Amino acid sequence: MMNDTNKHLQPETAPVPGAATPPEPEQKKSGKKPRRILLRLLKFLFWTLLSLVVLSVALFVGGVIYWNWYLPELIESRLLPPFRERLGLDEMELKIRRIGLTGLDLETFALTGEDGRTLTFDSIRADYTPHLPFRTPRALEITNLTLSGGDVRFAVKEGKFTVSGFNLERVLARLSELTAKSAPESEPAEPVQSPETAAVVLEKITLRDLRLHVNYEGRTMVLPMEAVVTSENHEWKLIHAELTLLPRGQKIHFSAEYDTIAAAAKISGDARFRLEAFSDLTGGGLGGETKLDFNAAISLANGNLNAVGAVDAELKFGSESGLPVEFASPVKLHQNWSVRYRTAEQELVAILDGTMDPNAITFDSGAVQAKTTEKLQWKFSCMNTPDAGFRIAEAGATTGPVRFDAHGYTLQAPQLRLEKHDGRYLLTGSGMSMSNPTLKLSAEAINLVIPLPATEKLPATLNVDKIRLDTHELGIFRSSFYGRGRGLHLSGDFENKLIPGARIDFRGSVTPRPGEMPDMLFEVNVPPWSPKQPIALSKIRPEFGDATFTGVVSLGGAARFEGGKLTTGVQLLLENGLFDWPELPFKAEGIRVDLRFNDLLSFNTPAGQTLRVAKIRSGNLEFSDLLVLFDLSSKEQATLERASINWCGGTVMVHTIRLNPANFANLAINTDVYCENLSLAELVSQLELSRASGEGVLFGKIPVRFSSRRGLSIDSSYLYTRPGGSNTIKLTDPEQIAGGMAGAALQQSQLDFALEALKDFTYSWAKLNFTTEQENLVLSLQFDGKPNQALPFAYDEESGQLKRDPAGRALFEGIQLNINTRLPLNRLLRISEKFKQFHENNAQKKENSK
Repeated sequence: MMNDTNKHLQPETAPVPGAATPPEPEQKKSGKKPRRILLRLLKFLFWTLLSLVVLSVALFVGGVIYWNWYLPELIESRLLPPFRERLGLDEMELKIRRIGLTGLDLETFALTGEDGRTLTFDSIRADYTPHLPFRTPRALEITNLTLSGGDVRFAVKEGKFTVSGFNLERVLARLSELTAKSAPESEPAEPVQSPETAAVVLEKITLRDLRLHVNYEGRTMVLPMEAVVTSENHEWKLIHAELTLLPRGQKIHFSAEYDTIAAAAKISGDARFRLEAFSDLTGGGLGGETKLDFNAAISLANGNLNAVGAVDAELKFGSESGLPVEFASPVKLHQNWSVRYRTAEQELVAILDGTMDPNAITFDSGAVQAKTTEKLQWKFSCMNTPDAGFRIAEAGATTGPVRFDAHGYTLQAPQLRLEKHDGRYLLTGSGMSMSNPTLKLSAEAINLVIPLPATEKLPATLNVDKIRLDTHELGIFRSSFYGRGRGLHLSGDFENKLIPGARIDFRGSVTPRPGEMPDMLFEVNVPPWSPKQPIALSKIRPEFGDATFTGVVSLGGAARFEGGKLTTGVQLLLENGLFDWPELPFKAEGIRVDLRFNDLLSFNTPAGQTLRVAKIRSGNLEFSDLLVLFDLSSKEQATLERASINWCGGTVMVHTIRLNPANFANLAINTDVYCENLSLAELVSQLELSRASGEGVLFGKIPVRFSSRRGLSIDSSYLYTRPGGSNTIKLTDPEQIAGGMAGAALQQSQLDFALEALKDFTYSWAKLNFTTEQENLVLSLQFDGKPNQALPFAYDEESGQLKRDPAGRALFEGIQLNINTRLPLNRLLRISEKFKQFHENNAQKKENSK
């Protein structure tokens, strides 16, 4: 049928003229044979191609099935076990989820160590591009290897580093064994493939959601981490890395570049974090915001390490920083560093230098302040060699000027330095000064030297060459201190310029107590001392005028702070004291004071503190054996228990008086002075009424008022002789008595009669009245008795009075004499005027201070 069809389709052709026409049956037979061969060939090719396509599809489907279902199981069950056994990773768990033409996914990867801890990754993905061998030697190009959701645990304990999930030492040992077996000594090592000829190359490694569990000596921190590591042109000659750590939600970013050929790296980065996030690691409740910017360059050429870098830090400490200090502005630090290590010599050299910007710091809730106006600079270098070991080559720091303000005091230091001198490091400050305007106290030329460390043989020293109170130079202060055991021991002395030659020795110790105030003990001692010349008291208070004082003074005291409780004790002893005030005049000799304080801070003493004075002279008044017993309850309360003094052969006493020593401006004393056995004759003589002799003593009490504003005054009072006795008084110069006579005596005789009678007079009783009127002491003497001899007087009938008559021999059996006189009070006790001056000057100073 095919032939018929072909025949039917074949076009008719006209016969060619002149051409031979073959026979028709032979031509038909010869044309059918090639056609059959071509048809058979086409059929064969068709079925062959169809079979190849079917076979290819079958092979592809089978390959896909094998690749996705059987190949992962084959790798997991047959290929990995020998590999794990050789590396010592017997507990490695690996599950392949997918193997594709352009990627590989591992669903589970876990390593379990002997301690049961694991190293795991939730997934590992490799993105790659396969290449045909005839196009490039590179068979496989891994464009990205991604490790996600991993937990890697590191631990450092007792200086040993471990990684959870496997034994690092055992793995390294197995690798060493395999390397030794696979590389016989007789065969040369195969050359390392270059990136151009390597069959497999890696372009990038990505770490996502990786958690590093770091345990350092029992303290654990989880560091979430992300990183991207890439190579330049797949050669891994120049490696770039971007690393981000997120410890406890804080961010630390690193950028690194490593040149494998030059063995050099560059690192830079920044960090922003809150300090309170790491309070458990820092050991305190630190708070605040920190900003860091850092960079470093590292070279590992020829096996040596050379590294340099810098760090810029800004620390913002708020009110809740947890520090005992507060900063007025953020703390800005700049730190340069360099490290060099030579492998052959095993020599390490490190150098650090940096600065801190000026700042102001406050302590104790603002009570103490420190301020700098220039940068704090420091430099530190150290070395470590096999022969010399570790040593500090240089350490120094400089800052200044620095100003400290605390509790009204201001300390100014031109410069503070840390430097090396004679092989020792010293912290020094010279030319410092201190002042307190309120107290008018100042100190100059303060020098501080602290050796590091300070020892008993080489202690630290603190010296003050000049201490002033207002316009008065007080003295020189010298001290030394050093560490002893867990505490600090100090000693020194104070040389008093105000009292030349006086010296105060002191010593003490400070022992710290964790979490509490330290225990402290201080002892003070003033060796027995007396000035070479009497001290002019006008240097202390101008009101003293020409007054001077001398004596032997010694003092001992102690202060102890232990268990949060402060106790103090002081004893002051003054002997052989002499107070002389020619201006009054007033003089006290043989002064002795024994004063003990139970607690100096509360101004408390035991009862029975003593003040003794052997002799006192004020004008013609002479006293002896003054004894005062007193005690102090506080600065505002003192008690004069009892006071007594010998005067005119008898005793003058004062009983309990309470007063306020702190309020001298309003000091007022109202008391009774009790007199016993006072010799009348001696009293008349000391009051400068007349020179007198004789017997007879007086008794009684005198109300006395004294105030710092008004001085001394005496209320109306009297002294009297006891009745029933007979005594004699003889006045050598009775004309000295001022005033007149009164009463019966005036009616019987004239003034010269009374004066003549008192030259030798026996009385049965006598009375002496006292009172004060303005600035005068008013005295009234009354005698009841008779003259001891006839008086040269005769009765004048015309005048009715007695008149002096040399031939007269008048005798009297009994008369009464009244004598009144006035004495200026300041002539007797001018010291009261001085007390007024003290009060007025104090008031004026307070007014001027306003």
